[in-house]
Amino acid sequence: MREKTVHSEILIHWILKNLVSETITKGAVDKYIERLRDFYANGIEFRIPEKADIVIGVGHKMKIPQRLIICFTELKLSEVDVHTQQYGKLGIGFHKNFLMACGANPVFYVQSKEQGIVNTNLKIIEELKDFLGDEPKNMRAIKGLEVLQSYIKPMEDENGYHYNEMEWRIVYAKYNDTDLPHCFKEKRLIFSPSEVSLLVFPNEDVRKSALVDSELKKKFEEHMPMMVNIDTCASF
Repeated sequence: MREKTVHSEILIHWILKNLVSETITKGAVDKYIERLRDFYANGIEFRIPEKADIVIGVGHKMKIPQRLIICFTELKLSEVDVHTQQYGKLGIGFHKNFLMACGANPVFYVQSKEQGIVNTNLKIIEELKDFLGDEPKNMRAIKGLEVLQSYIKPMEDENGYHYNEMEWRIVYAKYNDTDLPHCFKEKRLIFSPSEVSLLVFPNEDVRKSALVDSELKKKFEEHMPMMVNIDTCASF
């Protein structure tokens, strides 16, 4: 008997937050389809976070390095309403095992206040980087520490409460500072159609347009993922 879990096996990357408040006109539909085509053809872009996260501890603040990342959420579809209002209503989902092989890991959430043991002791990472200095022989260690820092996020800040987002990340980094994972290419996460488990569309018009698009049809013929519209997510 399969063990029940509260965690989803599919991690979803939500996109085009700039279109969230727009009426989905023909122009908006075209933008959604264009982005989906690009993902299937070229992969998902790694991007620098718009703003650096700051973790506050007792007597110090630690700035999280702004490295190239791709963010996913482990939230189940029935729980994504608030999330999609902030990050976008077009979602592409992959099985957790595929993404873990590419470096995905849950974000390490820590409190960010003038209290707490974990967040306060994170200052040791910065102290160690300062100790190593900028000597070439130490750059490998410094980069490794920055990769670890890139998976840390404050539970909350002035923009809201992040802990409920159940975020996973892939940081654009090498294995032990040697080789990139096989699924990285030109600062993108490359995947085959068979690795797409789920597509969530902003509405029925976007879904229908995707199904008749000549380029996407070829991808769907290789593998047809599950498809849902955002207004039906509450039912899952």
